[in-house]
Amino acid sequence: MNDMKSMEDLGFRALHHKLVYIHCPEDIDGMKDSFEVMEGAEGVLTYCYVEDGMGLSFYILSSAKIEDGSVVKGPDVHEECCRLRFGELEYYPVVTENDMDVSAQDYRDTIDDIHDKFETEDENIRRLHMNKLLDGSRNIEYPDFISVVFKGTGTYPELGWVKCTGEEEGCFEGEVVQPPRQKLGVHFGDEITFRAYEGSDKKIYFIADNEG
Repeated sequence: MNDMKSMEDLGFRALHHKLVYIHCPEDIDGMKDSFEVMEGAEGVLTYCYVEDGMGLSFYILSSAKIEDGSVVKGPDVHEECCRLRFGELEYYPVVTENDMDVSAQDYRDTIDDIHDKFETEDENIRRLHMNKLLDGSRNIEYPDFISVVFKGTGTYPELGWVKCTGEEEGCFEGEVVQPPRQKLGVHFGDEITFRAYEGSDKKIYFIADNEG
């Protein structure tokens, strides 16, 4: 099993819809009031998804520990529906499904239940979560939020956050959730369109359409 990594280093795509072991030995005692924790547990085995209105979330499947390079799992705790949020966990080391000897297929029914109960019912948003083109500009805590460049006459380009809500005819649609500070005629709640462009550094950037 590879060394543990931070969620920030892994990024959204490596976590989304994957099993994730979260190493948090200092927090295990506090979890015993919520679900059954096995003896010697040092973390939890979770499933990562985007919860509607709550952002990147981790559904606890069981307590767990790493032993001799393998994941040792405690009792199943699916019925308790315990979830953790990225903001509570971002600095904890983790191991993702690709580096574990367990598979999401082992939890297919539970995962289907998570998708039905906690993810958005909007199929457009679900498709956007699967769109890898957006990944380099996503806010990992709130993956619907995309970093977008705004431009205006006599100003310098400035980044803002846009909640992506759709895709149509080569452009994306969204709602401004953090507008640029310059006076560019862009305000919180504005509905805009934006497009992907490849920069000179070969990275993908998103630039707001100039409505004016």
